[in-house]
Amino acid sequence: MTVYDDFAHHPTAIETTLEGLRAKVGAARIIAVLEPRSNTMKMGVHRETIGPLIGRSRPDSGLLNSPDLGWDLAGAVSSMGDRASLAGNVEALVQGLAAQARAGRSLCW
Repeated sequence: MTVYDDFAHHPTAIETTLEGLRAKVGAARIIAVLEPRSNTMKMGVHRETIGPLIGRSRPDSGLLNSPDLGWDLAGAVSSMGDRASLAGNVEALVQGLAAQARAGRSLCW
């Protein structure tokens, strides 16, 4: 497994990073991990754009930390269907990532 870490926190930066990673790795499996900790994410400023842009960037799955944001993160990423899963805290996020990762076949962002 290869792990890439990026501090993109604006939807367009996240999309650019995921598109660049997809271009680099081709068909390799990408697990995108998002922890919405920026102030604009917490406030829900990007709630209408986050799901569609992650979906357009074509990660094979997305794990999102969803502490009580005060807005519906599940609804925001519903367009990803079963490719998106939510975790209520960092521990659950890590457990979900470990369950999805496969040695030599996964790229995590």
